[in-house]
Amino acid sequence: MSVRGVSGEEREELARLRDENARLRMEREILRKRGLLREGGRPAIGEA
Repeated sequence: MSVRGVSGEEREELARLRDENARLRMEREILRKRGLLREGGRPAIGEA
């Protein structure tokens, strides 16, 4: 992905969003492994 023509501020936001996306994916995987999140992203809390 090229970031030509993107301002410094936009580049910073892109980096921040990529970091946040990686963190959220990691958190979602942890929840899924603990059985607290089903496939599709819905909470598994309250299931029998």
